Amino acid sequence: MSNNRKSGVLIFILLGGFLSCSSEKMPLKPWVQSNGPFGGFIYSIAFHHDKVFAGSNGGGVFVSNKKKDDWVEINRGLTNKTVNSLAIMGNTLFAGTQRGIFVSDVENPDWKLIHSFFEDAICFSLYIDSMNIYAGTNKGLYLISLNESTWQLQSLNLETEVYSVIARGSELLAGTSGIGFLYSKDKGKTWDQLNGGLGKLSIYSLAIHENTIFAGTLGGGVFVSPEKGQYWLDAGLKNEYVYALVNHENTILAGTNTGVYSLSESNKNWVPLNKGLSNPYIFSLTANDNTLFAGTSGGGIFVSDTNGDPWKKFNSGLKNTYATVMISNGEQIIAGTNGAGAFISSDNGNHWDEINIGLDNPYILTLCMKGSALFAGTNGSGIFVSSDKGAKWQAANNGLENLYVYSLAQSEGAIFAGTLGSGIFISKDNGRSWEKSNTGLAQLNVGSLKIKGNSVYAGTFNQGIYLSTNGGESWKPWNSGLSELAVFSLALGSENIFSVISGQGVFLSSSEGQKWMAVNSGLSNKQGLSLAAKNKKIYLGTYGNGVFVSNEHKINWYQNNMNIENKEIYSLMINDDYVFAGTNDSGIWKQSTGN
Repeated sequence: MSNNRKSGVLIFILLGGFLSCSSEKMPLKPWVQSNGPFGGFIYSIAFHHDKVFAGSNGGGVFVSNKKKDDWVEINRGLTNKTVNSLAIMGNTLFAGTQRGIFVSDVENPDWKLIHSFFEDAICFSLYIDSMNIYAGTNKGLYLISLNESTWQLQSLNLETEVYSVIARGSELLAGTSGIGFLYSKDKGKTWDQLNGGLGKLSIYSLAIHENTIFAGTLGGGVFVSPEKGQYWLDAGLKNEYVYALVNHENTILAGTNTGVYSLSESNKNWVPLNKGLSNPYIFSLTANDNTLFAGTSGGGIFVSDTNGDPWKKFNSGLKNTYATVMISNGEQIIAGTNGAGAFISSDNGNHWDEINIGLDNPYILTLCMKGSALFAGTNGSGIFVSSDKGAKWQAANNGLENLYVYSLAQSEGAIFAGTLGSGIFISKDNGRSWEKSNTGLAQLNVGSLKIKGNSVYAGTFNQGIYLSTNGGESWKPWNSGLSELAVFSLALGSENIFSVISGQGVFLSSSEGQKWMAVNSGLSNKQGLSLAAKNKKIYLGTYGNGVFVSNEHKINWYQNNMNIENKEIYSLMINDDYVFAGTNDSGIWKQSTGN
């Protein structure tokens, strides 16, 4: 997957290492994947008769009846689950992944690597032409063909990253990373680089209408060439990242970072087709008969039987969500996701209902409740408030100078909001207005907030922890005992305060934060992401090594990953007799903590 594919999503990806546990054992129960929330990062879509297949970021391949919305994973044998491209030839399904190209029977999915050459190759695109498969990879462009049940591989003389490819007879068209458009008239024996008039040289998508070529670029919109690339004209959508182009019924459709657009002979200007598209960041776009399917960045799949006006979600069973945050009011659990918005469950995660009416930004970074009011902090649209448990939302940004809200916390008289770059804001009127509160705060990137009595703790990304004991009027650093100062998470135990420090593991304070000490027994690598504490237990979510658990008063960490498939744990929450873990590509998992 190219790094550009997530350029529109401002989420910190925190790198880590491997953790292990001590030889002692704590009795732990298996994790079970929750039935939702549904959504995900969908990079590719393909069809076979009444079936539709979706390739996801980290969740592998899903299949559904194209009329029923009933997605199921089909990943047996698929050793890499980031699927950038899908293609179908006859009854054979091909998946181009972040590490290799795999092949499976459509009716009985069982994946196998197509050729050992592709074991470490990133496959960006697949194109079927008759009985040939063209694969655009980070190693160049290759032709794959079947010879007496053996897949044969042929290099097509391009040693560059190939994002997109189209074959027409003896002609090959290739969109590349950084060197623009390449054209071959002799099936790849020789190539011409044809970039006259191209404003951007990274071409992610290609389409043809009659003899006119359309090229979708990363950050430069669409360019068009009526002469096989001999010259290019700016076709609009300036500054857009155009991840997909489709020729559908003589109309060119573009999937971009701001939605779907159409261009036709009758309307020579791009027309937005975004009604019902609650997540407009489009990674994949395709047409089947009279139905359009759009794969989004975190919001899953949308479908339209009316040429994109409107769209509706098609996500049932699609458990590829990135669960960023979870909270509980004692009766319900509310979850925020990266791209699919907010969800609520009244039965401890067995079922989830979407609660996104009025929530204009589906990228939720933080949640909190104050009385009957529910607050959501988003990645770029500020804060939204709901007075009816998420049934309806409205923006609450009066006085909020920064709309990237990474943390929220509430006290009896105020709500605190930590932002990326502008510090802390406080509302004393339930979100109707906000005032900046940064006196003494030297670091303005605030990723975590916790309140204990009259003390407000703020975790920053490179200046450690700050404390306010006067309602946020002033702050002071509170870092004694901390050797590194990038704080990823804070949690309140029954008596202690816990913090996760980048690369340093978990720290504990039994003195209201006056002094911190490392508590890492059982952790061989100390890269944590999330914390949750309740009933004298503390849970740690890590990057790459899943969940660890310890008793609060005698810290000794035990790895706690039975059955959990995704080991990147970005959120944790404890409710009743369950602990919930939010992952970056397989939704939410839960584990019973009861006897």
